[in-house]
Amino acid sequence: MQTLEKISEEVPSSIVREGGLGALLTYLDFFSFHVQRTAVTAAANCCRSVSPDSFTMVRDVMPIFTNVLSYPDQRVVEQACLAVVRITESYRHYPDKLEEILSADLLKAVRALLNPDSTTVGPRTYTQILKMLSTAAKASPEVSVALVELNIADTLYHLLMGVAAPEWTSDEGPLVLVRPDDDMLVMQNLVQRPKEQIQETLGLVCELLPPLPKGASRFASL
Repeated sequence: MQTLEKISEEVPSSIVREGGLGALLTYLDFFSFHVQRTAVTAAANCCRSVSPDSFTMVRDVMPIFTNVLSYPDQRVVEQACLAVVRITESYRHYPDKLEEILSADLLKAVRALLNPDSTTVGPRTYTQILKMLSTAAKASPEVSVALVELNIADTLYHLLMGVAAPEWTSDEGPLVLVRPDDDMLVMQNLVQRPKEQIQETLGLVCELLPPLPKGASRFASL
């Protein structure tokens, strides 16, 4: 396995082309934690700049990556996240391919990792996930819709505000948004979070919002 990890750094495309991703991941559940870490790390190495010609091999292992995102070992989960990040980056110009590999189940697993109260992944991986979702949302309207349907807005609100997303109430009148009372808590939350996370979160929010009407940008500067 150690040798394969080294090879995956040197000739990742050859391993993918020969079906190596499936070989690395298919029997992952039967490996020890140490071997799992090595196998998923090698798989993540192989996912750097995967080509359109390798799409079938990549698509076939996405359900495995989805499953790995719920593993208890942080190193294994982070390497699986890195693999998904690299795959998304590789296919950012192919929305139809992104829509196939970023299934509802995978996006749901990713959303769970973004729970601000979770410590499953470290800050760097957390930021990479946010950037990956932003890339995918920019590339594909269908992915954007899928994220909205998964209530990703609640997660992003919690991340930015430091409190759970508010609820809408309609008590014999128009819907009223219940907002947090303590603005200082919100500021403290923003200060404590890495600025890269805040930037990527705002970037994802922008990608999920509908485009401005034509000519709106001209008036925005007035």
